[in-house]
Amino acid sequence: IVTMKVIVDKTPTFDPIEPFCEIDENFSLPTISTNGISGTWSPEFDPYNSQTYTFTRDSGDCIQEIILDVVVHPQLKFELFSYCNDDEFYVELSANNFPLSEITNIQWLINNSSISETGNKINLSDYSNLLQKLNTIEIIFTDSNDCLHTKEIQVLGKNFCKIQKGISPNGDGLNEYFDLVSFG
Repeated sequence: IVTMKVIVDKTPTFDPIEPFCEIDENFSLPTISTNGISGTWSPEFDPYNSQTYTFTRDSGDCIQEIILDVVVHPQLKFELFSYCNDDEFYVELSANNFPLSEITNIQWLINNSSISETGNKINLSDYSNLLQKLNTIEIIFTDSNDCLHTKEIQVLGKNFCKIQKGISPNGDGLNEYFDLVSFG
């Protein structure tokens, strides 16, 4: 009778890594596979760029390399800015490193109230009922990689783009001060 010992070497398995929409400097690739095999990855994880990583197990006879692709989407650079045009006050999204055609599902919030505007700019003068002394204007949108982005801007005042004709500091609460806050 001949006795043989057969060793089955497991291949390390890993869950796929979801694409990164934002830079995560605290993320690290798992050093133990889902089936309990330990090892190291090369090169070192880069939170700024998409890359293919190779797993090398710490011990065992299996030399098969395991590769894992990690996608890091480009970081969109954009700003919100406000301006007056023909006595109307606008807040507009300005894209620095991508075309505006790459964004979808635009949602605007004025002081946490959603409005129906879906373009890259809003006319705040149309929403005077939502305005307060200090206003938070927020945009939320999805890019072509299905990444969600948000940005907000603070805007002071209610009566934009109009310079009052005079002041009457008589205690009635109207035109007590010469107010140019909307003009910065």
